[in-house]
Amino acid sequence: MRFISYFIWFLLPVSVFSQIKSEEIVAKYLTTVGGVSAWTEMNEYAIESESHQFLNGIEQDIDGLFIEKKPNLFYSKKNINGVTYIMAYDGNTLWQQQADKEPKPVVGYIKDKFMEANFRFAGSLITYLFIDYKNNGYEISDFCEERMIDNKPYFEVLLKIQQFNPYYYYFSKDNYLLKARSQEKIDSFENTTSHLELFDDYRKIGNILIPFLTETYDGGRLSSKKRVKNFEPNKKDISIELFKFQE
Repeated sequence: MRFISYFIWFLLPVSVFSQIKSEEIVAKYLTTVGGVSAWTEMNEYAIESESHQFLNGIEQDIDGLFIEKKPNLFYSKKNINGVTYIMAYDGNTLWQQQADKEPKPVVGYIKDKFMEANFRFAGSLITYLFIDYKNNGYEISDFCEERMIDNKPYFEVLLKIQQFNPYYYYFSKDNYLLKARSQEKIDSFENTTSHLELFDDYRKIGNILIPFLTETYDGGRLSSKKRVKNFEPNKKDISIELFKFQE
């Protein structure tokens, strides 16, 4: 009996101790895209993009400019089929403007969330989501799951925040870059009905690496294709006046 017990104990590490912690995968991802210091030392940036969206049978071409400056200022300017939309936050007021109309304050938003924010967690700069995620209220799965998706190996990491739906993040086992995130577990990037975002065409700008191409799928159909045209980290000529609401 003692021999059998030792034999079972000897086999356990193969199935139990071979598990990889999600934190290890996230740490390797952050190192691959430039390291935490390179990202946290970025105090402002400007990013230009062009998108083609397919929403409810309507196609839209969108040229965008997104600027942020720490601690929590942001400016977004979009040209959608020839009409310009602006939304900005000056540290006190969230405001918006459409075409040549007068700018107006936005009501009903949660001001504390803007006061606490250090850059938005979206699009090409999704990396910020994983930096200090614990203090931002997120929880991560203890262990990741190794998955073969479309004949390529990935690490699947679950990330969730309180009352919101969790997201599954898929990191390449070959280079630890983030390939996709989905609202559901997936077996294929090509055949899924889940909300899915695919990140591709990674390029190094300065000391950091970001995806220049983001494709979004809903219900198995392409709903948005966004490409970065220009990215300027630590852009020094950003005026505070750009963010201010003119009453």
